[in-house]
Amino acid sequence: MRRREFIVAFLALSVLGCTSSQAPAPVPGKLEVIIPGMSIDRIKTTLVSEMQKRKFRIANETQSEMSFEQPASSAVLKSLPETDIGKAPLERITYTIKPVAGDILVS
Repeated sequence: MRRREFIVAFLALSVLGCTSSQAPAPVPGKLEVIIPGMSIDRIKTTLVSEMQKRKFRIANETQSEMSFEQPASSAVLKSLPETDIGKAPLERITYTIKPVAGDILVS
């Protein structure tokens, strides 16, 4: 979860660095970023670029969601009980992208 929080925060700062004054109330435990003045396509392009730098590949893409995955790192494998480790565990990060009052909400 820390990795996802870092990536969303990094993208928020690198893409624009400011938020809308009409932000919807955040959902507890869920990291959200509002990016004003940018198209969904540009945000998706930035997400793909940043995730590829971290060795993730696109697993699924729809108009409102993007999922990335990569084989689980040794640090992740060490944190799992042996009974939970299958043949090829994956790390998966999913972003939800939706327009909100002229801005784009990424969570």
